[in-house]
Amino acid sequence: MEEEVYQPEPAREPVVRGASAPATKININTAGLNDLLKLPGIEENHARMIIAYRNTYGDFTMIDELIDVPGISPTLFGRIRGVITVNGSGSSGTTETAAPAPAPSLPKSAGKLNINTATEHELKSVSGLTVQNIKLILAYRASYGAFASLDDLLDVPSISPETLDTIRSQVTAQ
Repeated sequence: MEEEVYQPEPAREPVVRGASAPATKININTAGLNDLLKLPGIEENHARMIIAYRNTYGDFTMIDELIDVPGISPTLFGRIRGVITVNGSGSSGTTETAAPAPAPSLPKSAGKLNINTATEHELKSVSGLTVQNIKLILAYRASYGAFASLDDLLDVPSISPETLDTIRSQVTAQ
């Protein structure tokens, strides 16, 4: 009778959930939504914020600027840093079209700043808004268009009901 010897199964590739690193670097200045979703850890909300940030502030000049995009944590940035670029090499993808540019800022209505046309500089004058709030408002507005009412600001990440109550007397949505 022959003795049976245990033979381990050959090693298998680990199962990876979510997006894996792309084969070539992705240019974050030209990548569309689908290209950005190929980056490890990037979800649709992250991709939309990258595009909105890019549409609002222009092209990234260094990949380190991506950390300024709301929702991109240092940990997430560390995961994608090696697979992104800001120059012509890598995947160009398709460029997302920007939301229509807001009309030039109009004079304040009854002393209130129009949240739909205000620039970053003008929003800094609103007591109760942080720099992060301002960047998120501008990015959200670039992605989704004008706010129909001030209550729509609650759809912006980081704008809480308390923040809205604080700024309501200083701003309007026209």
